[in-house]
Amino acid sequence: MKSFSLLCACLFLLCACASHEFHPYVGQQQKWPTSPGAFVDSQYAVPVYYGYPSRAYAVVGFLEQTSHGRFSDAVEDAANSAKKLGADAVLVESHGKSSEAVGTFTNGTITPMGAGATVTGTTVIARHHTDRATVVLIKWP
Repeated sequence: MKSFSLLCACLFLLCACASHEFHPYVGQQQKWPTSPGAFVDSQYAVPVYYGYPSRAYAVVGFLEQTSHGRFSDAVEDAANSAKKLGADAVLVESHGKSSEAVGTFTNGTITPMGAGATVTGTTVIARHHTDRATVVLIKWP
């Protein structure tokens, strides 16, 4: 049981983290694309656009956000980071989740019974969940 508890603690530490890489925009601002309508999610620290906003904006830079954990949300983490970096909103360029098996833990016994055997035990498959988002940080003029 100690081994299983240790495995769970290690997996929690491995899976409960996030990282981001910010790339500032350098150069003259352009007339960036706009759209008469877009899907907007306003539940985060800054508005999250899934399409171009309807008004003019300046580009601050772009952010590559990676979050780990079963319930991770890279878009939410990116919105929080964007607010800290002074952005007014973000445009989502890409977003995707993935999950992969990273290890197994088996605890069991084999009991001989005549010509056959009884196998009892538990196998736990550890999964690593990753959520990635690339967003453009924007500021209203």
